[in-house]
Amino acid sequence: MSIAHHLSTLFVEKLDKRQCDAAEWNASLKSRTPKWSQRVAWDTYAFFHRSLPEDIDRYGGSHSFKERRQTLEEEWRRRSGIKRGSVVWALNDVMTGFWAGGMCREEPKLRLSRPLQGFWRYSATHVAITHQGFDQFQQRR
Repeated sequence: MSIAHHLSTLFVEKLDKRQCDAAEWNASLKSRTPKWSQRVAWDTYAFFHRSLPEDIDRYGGSHSFKERRQTLEEEWRRRSGIKRGSVVWALNDVMTGFWAGGMCREEPKLRLSRPLQGFWRYSATHVAITHQGFDQFQQRR
């Protein structure tokens, strides 16, 4: 079995797993209890905003705090809470080293900050001028 065949088979398995997980999540979304952090975010948004954006307002009313809060939760259940199996994340499951290799290639550029790069250039220029001046000084003697 070739490496390409092995990687493609592994990729298809990971993609199927991610799509099955997303389908299970979406099926249980109607009865699922949202995380407490999400509920606190909805409560805060509903409290401070007297009206909801048009794309969210169509999922319910926005007259009272309770209606705005229920509208935000209903929008989450119908639209923003839905998950999809991602090809990119499946590729990441199979070839994590590929992404890490790309990051390591760029790492030396990111490692030096701008002030440090400026200091590096100044030092290199100063050393070059100093040595050039020293050579000219030696030639005059």
